[in-house]
Amino acid sequence: MRRITFLVILVTATTFFGFSAEKTEAGYYGAIAYSQNTGCWGYSYNYRNPQEAIIEAVKRCERCSGDNTCAARVWFCRGCGALAKASNGALGYAWAGSRQQAENLALRYCREYGGEDCRIVCWACTSRYQKTGNFLCLFLL
Repeated sequence: MRRITFLVILVTATTFFGFSAEKTEAGYYGAIAYSQNTGCWGYSYNYRNPQEAIIEAVKRCERCSGDNTCAARVWFCRGCGALAKASNGALGYAWAGSRQQAENLALRYCREYGGEDCRIVCWACTSRYQKTGNFLCLFLL
């Protein structure tokens, strides 16, 4: 009976959350890294796995920061990630199936962490989400 219950829960979770082998296909991972100390960021998209995506995002961030204070804030698969920042240092970051959804969530989280003037400073999307892979990042002090 427990085995059947577990299987039902697994199938329900897979259906509800959209997990499938197809969604974890190699080549559609991205990440955004950020340094709280310097305000630098880095991004990646269309990497084979989350580890490679994170490593590339951190490398790009460290090229700007000149130190090792960069950390991955969000990674995503077949979707988009976004980073929002407020002038008081509050951050929000999120992933979603579209750029607009990721940006909206990042802005919401930034406000929830005390930001009043939150702005998107970086977003990136992998291929196979709704459009081809894109990115845009702004440097804000």
